[in-house]
Amino acid sequence: MRVKRLCGCEALSRGVCLMARVRPQSHRMYSRRGSEVLGMSTPSTKLGRWSVALLAAFAAFFIINSTVFTPWIVEVPRWQAFAALSCGLAAGIVGLIAVIRRHERSWLVWLAMLPGLMIVAFMLVDFLVPN
Repeated sequence: MRVKRLCGCEALSRGVCLMARVRPQSHRMYSRRGSEVLGMSTPSTKLGRWSVALLAAFAAFFIINSTVFTPWIVEVPRWQAFAALSCGLAAGIVGLIAVIRRHERSWLVWLAMLPGLMIVAFMLVDFLVPN
């Protein structure tokens, strides 16, 4: 009798995994779901949590730039503008990797990809359209 391999662990011929009985938290086939917050699932992978944290940093920089510098028409410091753009772009890239590679399905990760998409779109328009 040949033993089938499912998801990297030895399994019985019926497809019942031995790891699921011993350590269900560490098993790859175990259904991981993030906790529910306001009807939205929170990220269940490290990359998903990183993308949401970078989204929060981007939002904080965006709020600071729009409330502190814009009302008085003061030039935004370059380091702060660079940090905001970097956080937004990194949130989008990390969120995209989390969705593609780690199969993250949290709405917060999808939301974290929006600033990255918008920053890439603005950069493409800036380079492709002549002034």
